[in-house]
Amino acid sequence: MTMDLIVIYLMVLLLSVSYGQTITYTISEDESPRLLGNIASSANLSDVVGIDEIPALRYTMVTTDAKIVGLFNLDENSGDLFTSTKVDREGLCGQAVTCVIDLDVAAQSFLSTVFRKIKVLLYIDDANDNPPQFPQSMLQIEISETAAVGSTIRVPIASDADATPINRISRYELSQEDGGVFELLETRTGSTVTALSIQLKSDLDREQKEQYKLAVTAFDGGDPAQSTNLTVVVLVTDENDNKPVFQRFTFDATLTETVGLDSSILKLEASDLDKGENSKITYHFASSVPTPVSTYFKLNPETGVISTKSSLDGAGGSTFIFQVIAKDNGSPRLTSESEVVIKIIDTNNDPPEIKVQLLFSQGGSSTVPESSIIGRVVALVTVKETDSGNNGLVDCAIRNNYFSIQEMNVLEYKVIVAKPFNREETPIHNVTVTCTDSGSPPLTTRSDFQVRILDENDNSPQFPQETYFFNIKEKNKIDQFVGKVRAYDNDTNENAQLTYQLINGTDYFTINSTSGEIKAITSIDRESIPKFVIQVKAVDNGKIPLSGTTIVKINIDDVNDNAPELSAKSYVFHVAEDARIGSYIGFLTATDADIGMNADVTYALDYSSVDHNVPFTVLTNGTVVSTDEVDFEKQPQYSFKIYAKDRGTPSLNSTAILTIIIMDINDNIPVIYFPAENNNSINVPHTMGLGAEIAQIQAYDIDSGDNRRLSYSISVVNDTNLFTINVESGTITLSRDMDAKDIQSYVINIEVHDNGQVQLSTRASMEIQVVRGDALPVVGGNNHSTNVAIVVVLICVTLVLAIAVIVTVCLIRRIDNKKKQCLESKPEAQEDWYEKPQVDNTVVPVSNNFPEDKTTKKSVKFVTESENIESLYAQVNKNRPRKANKETSKGYTNKAFNEEHQQHVSFADEISNIAALQNHQALVRILKLGDREEKMNDIDVWSDVSADHTASDSGHGDSDLDLHTVKV
Repeated sequence: MTMDLIVIYLMVLLLSVSYGQTITYTISEDESPRLLGNIASSANLSDVVGIDEIPALRYTMVTTDAKIVGLFNLDENSGDLFTSTKVDREGLCGQAVTCVIDLDVAAQSFLSTVFRKIKVLLYIDDANDNPPQFPQSMLQIEISETAAVGSTIRVPIASDADATPINRISRYELSQEDGGVFELLETRTGSTVTALSIQLKSDLDREQKEQYKLAVTAFDGGDPAQSTNLTVVVLVTDENDNKPVFQRFTFDATLTETVGLDSSILKLEASDLDKGENSKITYHFASSVPTPVSTYFKLNPETGVISTKSSLDGAGGSTFIFQVIAKDNGSPRLTSESEVVIKIIDTNNDPPEIKVQLLFSQGGSSTVPESSIIGRVVALVTVKETDSGNNGLVDCAIRNNYFSIQEMNVLEYKVIVAKPFNREETPIHNVTVTCTDSGSPPLTTRSDFQVRILDENDNSPQFPQETYFFNIKEKNKIDQFVGKVRAYDNDTNENAQLTYQLINGTDYFTINSTSGEIKAITSIDRESIPKFVIQVKAVDNGKIPLSGTTIVKINIDDVNDNAPELSAKSYVFHVAEDARIGSYIGFLTATDADIGMNADVTYALDYSSVDHNVPFTVLTNGTVVSTDEVDFEKQPQYSFKIYAKDRGTPSLNSTAILTIIIMDINDNIPVIYFPAENNNSINVPHTMGLGAEIAQIQAYDIDSGDNRRLSYSISVVNDTNLFTINVESGTITLSRDMDAKDIQSYVINIEVHDNGQVQLSTRASMEIQVVRGDALPVVGGNNHSTNVAIVVVLICVTLVLAIAVIVTVCLIRRIDNKKKQCLESKPEAQEDWYEKPQVDNTVVPVSNNFPEDKTTKKSVKFVTESENIESLYAQVNKNRPRKANKETSKGYTNKAFNEEHQQHVSFADEISNIAALQNHQALVRILKLGDREEKMNDIDVWSDVSADHTASDSGHGDSDLDLHTVKV
């Protein structure tokens, strides 16, 4: 719409340029003729010629299209433009959205040369002046009476000549006489209906209503709306849905046996509600009609008349009952049946005749399934007795316990099953039927026939065993034979043909459907599935297959394919060191997924994993016991391999690490190695003050933990509260300052105990000699010569000492080299039973409380190298408690190692003192070997075994090497 307006605007603009003037008018197409407007006024011609010249203008239409010119009247003097008739918009513009008529008008002044050509555009608005129109006023359609609900029939849509969408078709309605049978469906594209259909809403029946009249009404959107009807006639076409119906259920007739040929007996009549070919009826004998009926009678298919076909002589006394059929001619053809009964009156005297009609005969014998129920008909017996009266009365009997005879109609019998059959016992039965009339004398007729019992699949397959037992080893090969089952069936032929199936276990086994052989189709792991219980089904080949089942138990024999699995990769057991031989220490467990001998696990110690015999063993049942005494101090822990093995072939095993930790008990008393029996005294100068350390108790315990943690205590015989000891370190200190009154000898009783649950202790005593600390030798006078002599002596002594030091250093190196060569030549000593402590050979001062005295030389007492230093170690070990089975340490002998030195030594003695210092350090190193973990506390070497000291000698000795205080 917007595009059309733009086009029109451009056209007006173009025309205004071409013609100089354009005017527009608008009318509705349904308007009567009227004035549209004045050309001069609408075109503003007064602006061109002036208002005075307007009356001088003359007007004329210059458009040549007669169809357009005929729509208007133009007053040539006034310029008034009129419509001359109603305008048909659809006739001029069709369905265009915008309808514009182009009219050219010329204005000419007769007073001047003024001339104007004016373009008049007339817009015509659409009016709802056209009703909807169908292509035809009536539509006839056909629909089958069997059409499904929901079926649709297309009908044409209406059209509307109006141009405006609102005036066009907006909706449709359906009107019908029988509401609910049809409905109208609209297919829309946007708001426009593009297709119409009539849909079936309920079932049709032509026999009830053959025609429906409908009205489809189309409405446009105008106001008021206009509409148009389309009459739709729906014709219901016939389908052959009604079968013929006989007028009677039974047609009967009675006649004598003397009736002639082609005599009409009766007429069948039937009707059909359908029409045309569907209602055309023909008559026929039923297919089951007895042979005598088709022999004696015939039926006209068109008329339904039954007449005689042959002579009825000999048929007297018979009654013929048979079925007739009426068929229509539709597609498919429908039928109905009726019964006909014809009685023949007997007029002759004849003996009874028996005719046996065997049902389902094969080879001249009647056949019946062995599963036949009681009452099943085996044969039909027809007795022909032409006599009448007593001579025509017949009685029939049968001789066979499995059958009986029953009268169906007069002289018509059926032989039925009287008791169940067992084909496997009696496959064929001989049957005799005898019929006797009531004449005098009575006449008897006999007829024999055989009944063959057809095998019925009444025997299920049977397995001779309820359960089969098979064995197969695990890790089997694919398709390995497992076992074979076999079933039997008492039936015959196909009913006895068996196939075998597995009901379960098909992921592991398969069975040959014919032979019953079972094979493994995969390798089986007994540890996952130790046995299978599967069902095997045997199915016969009967029409209704029967089956039988059996159980097959397959035991999977074990193969030793699983090693024992210990419960842990490593075990840790604990045992006290005082445990008796044979004590229980722990228990090993292992599992083996196999069974039998393959899972019978034994345990053992792997002796190849240890360097020497261990005091333990592993019993075959996994019990770990001790075989010897253990000593924590000798070896606190044992680790070795153990293994578990099964008794399979070949045997499999697994290993683990067993660690046995020896738990320490407090079985060793503390050992005090200072003070010792031959080294139990020290000298202390009385000038030492409060808190001064005067001695260090040296002790050790080879137990562990609290059992080796030592505590110290002292008691002084002549107690003056002068000494105290640190409970934990064993350091003896002064508890107060001393004076001259304290110079005397003190005896201290020392007790060292461990901290085990049951504490063990050791006692020792030590003598402390408090000596005067300020005693000095008297030097006489202030003589100058004496002083010079002293200076000279000091210089000489200094030179001698320097030479001595150099010589000593050389000697020490030489001695060390010799010792090194000696040690390298000796075999490495066997490792001691306890850890040897590291020795610190550093010489450090203990105390600076001693006053320096450079004028007096003091001697120190050491064990010289010439003495056997091993004696001291033996002395230390003398006080150590030993176990009966423990080794002694390196065989040191017990010798005295103390030697007195004079207080004032010569120059040569100074050299000996330096060498003695080296020997003393070696002694301390030996003493430290007695402690397994702790370093030795500083050994106080202030002790002296003699009382031959001056008041100024502390017992330590002194030299120019500043050895007056030594603590190691």
